[in-house]
Amino acid sequence: MFEYFPDNYVWNLAVVGTLNNGGTIGEVDEACRPILEASRGDETVGTAEFLASWSKVADRLVTLAEDDEARGRLFSAADKYRRAALYLLNAERMQGPDGDRIAVYSRAMTLQHKAIELSDSPVQIVEVPYEGGVLPAYFWPAPGSDRQPAPVVVQWNGFDSFKEQMLGSRFPEELARRGVSTLMVDQPGTGGALRLHGIHAVPDAERAGTACLEYLLTRPEVDPDRIGIVGWSLGGYYAPRAAAFEKRYALCVAWGANHNWGHTQRRRLDREGENPVPHYWKHALWVWGCDTMEEFENLWERITLDGVVEQIEVPFLITHGENDRQIPVADAYQSYEQAVASPKRELRIFTDRDGGVEHVHLDAMDNATHFIADWVAETFTELGETSTATTTPTTTRRVVTGHDDAGVSGVLLDGAPSTVTRLPHDGVSFVEVWSTATSPAIIGAHEDDPVAGAIHIPPPAGGTRIRVNEFAPGFLREGRQSPWHRTESVDYGIVIDGEVTLLLEDGEVTLRAGDVVVQRGTVHAWANRGDSVARVAFVLVDGRFDAELAERIGQDAITEAAEARTHVVTAEHGR
Repeated sequence: MFEYFPDNYVWNLAVVGTLNNGGTIGEVDEACRPILEASRGDETVGTAEFLASWSKVADRLVTLAEDDEARGRLFSAADKYRRAALYLLNAERMQGPDGDRIAVYSRAMTLQHKAIELSDSPVQIVEVPYEGGVLPAYFWPAPGSDRQPAPVVVQWNGFDSFKEQMLGSRFPEELARRGVSTLMVDQPGTGGALRLHGIHAVPDAERAGTACLEYLLTRPEVDPDRIGIVGWSLGGYYAPRAAAFEKRYALCVAWGANHNWGHTQRRRLDREGENPVPHYWKHALWVWGCDTMEEFENLWERITLDGVVEQIEVPFLITHGENDRQIPVADAYQSYEQAVASPKRELRIFTDRDGGVEHVHLDAMDNATHFIADWVAETFTELGETSTATTTPTTTRRVVTGHDDAGVSGVLLDGAPSTVTRLPHDGVSFVEVWSTATSPAIIGAHEDDPVAGAIHIPPPAGGTRIRVNEFAPGFLREGRQSPWHRTESVDYGIVIDGEVTLLLEDGEVTLRAGDVVVQRGTVHAWANRGDSVARVAFVLVDGRFDAELAERIGQDAITEAAEARTHVVTAEHGR
């Protein structure tokens, strides 16, 4: 690893990280040369000088950027603002939790956002809703995703990094070149989530994992079946944890394994291995929201992937540097060996020949960046082929007959139905075939398509509806695939392909191709527990609960069934 400061790993890590995240060698030298002597002491001594020297370079760049901006040279100004922000962030992460670091961070964010606004960057400044607050994030859409939804990766920080470092690392750019979008997030305990919103880290990272995934499902440019998660450094704990328990993630990458982070803290107390930042224990208490070391020690016992990676059921890549001085390479082997449920697990140890032997491959980061981007893109392609085969609604041919002006019978419509909607949250597709609005049905010579437009679950009042529902595999949550629901109707369900389970309050029944179910106004849910698409044709006939049954099931159930008549099913509908 490039080591500007003799025998000071923590300061050198800051330098190398900055160079890998968009800093220039000349400006980094300008910031480091005045503090060379200060670096020779303990890593925590001289961090104020570190901040002052790096801030001086940032100040100079801001002045130059303002000159460029005044002359209308916006691209030049944007790049200078970006580098100034990067240098301030690098100096801020070297400070203790006290002092004026929040002011430094806020200034860096102002400069970074200005850089984005002035440049031609596709990056969008966004926020992910999280438990009553927000997680600051950037979204980099893949080219063409506004026309055709693209796969996307959620990228998470480590213990002491920022989403701006991800943005400068070129990883999102490499993914975009390969047709993959990126959501870079300051997850709990990092960046703006910690500094501006007071959101501390938690061991159960799936909470943030679900929040990020739910946010992405609201974006039309995202392929809902191909959302992955990548975490570097301590993200090598967070991301696998999220993928293990949030089953909708399609792949996972640990960019630097972190299987036993709690055990690593014990080693650091004993001064085994290197720390990532000065003032380490103060920073750790701040990140995790602990008041005392005793509280932190009780917490870190929970920060392990033992019993977790066994539950990862998607493709899983682990990379690690052979000479990682923070996290032992044994952590990588342990995560790999325990990931027995992953259909595609891969371990890549970067050696001297590869470059990238240090922590998260910071000594030669481009090599790892390209390798991980290739693996992600290739895996998404493989998943896309599978997804197309298993979750894209089967084309249903609809033939509708009628009469011409002379009363002669013939075909009015022949082709795919006009209304097909897929629920990305649930993997359920609605193929609307026909409906009637009265009983007996009025049969005219010609008729407009009655199912064009909004989709409603029950049939029209006094009418009927026929649809084909498709239930894709792999979308179970709490043992089911659809919400619990009830309609005031008699529904005839004919299983065409696959098998599907009907869940009732007092049991369940599995239906297979050729089976017919008569669903009589009961509260129920559906679940595909197999490995292929289940297709069921439903004929729904409007009905009414008689007085005796209405008394038994209660007014709440009747109200629920009545409200179902007004609910509209959309692509955002889900559990």
